[in-house]
Amino acid sequence: MNPSEIISKLKELQARGEHMVSISELLDFIQRRNEELLYGVDLFNERFSLDPQLVTLLNDHGINTVGDLCSKSITDLLRIKSFGKRRGYQIYDFLRQFNLKLAP
Repeated sequence: MNPSEIISKLKELQARGEHMVSISELLDFIQRRNEELLYGVDLFNERFSLDPQLVTLLNDHGINTVGDLCSKSITDLLRIKSFGKRRGYQIYDFLRQFNLKLAP
């Protein structure tokens, strides 16, 4: 998220007559915006620490982006052949880095 997006959000709140914005409200906005941006990122991103074999396995089952992954439950993932507990923990650790979770 760039600073101009934050300033834009503050101006929007000010235009609505909200002159005081709590830090937690601003942090919530930033978190939601980061999630929106992250959901569209391809899992085969060199900045991610995911095992390439795991990413290939997910891609083979139509899970290509972080958003695709977050829309699945652990039960959905465990139905994939060759997807076991170890891979489940890898996914959990990966998503936890970004304060994201699998679907319930």
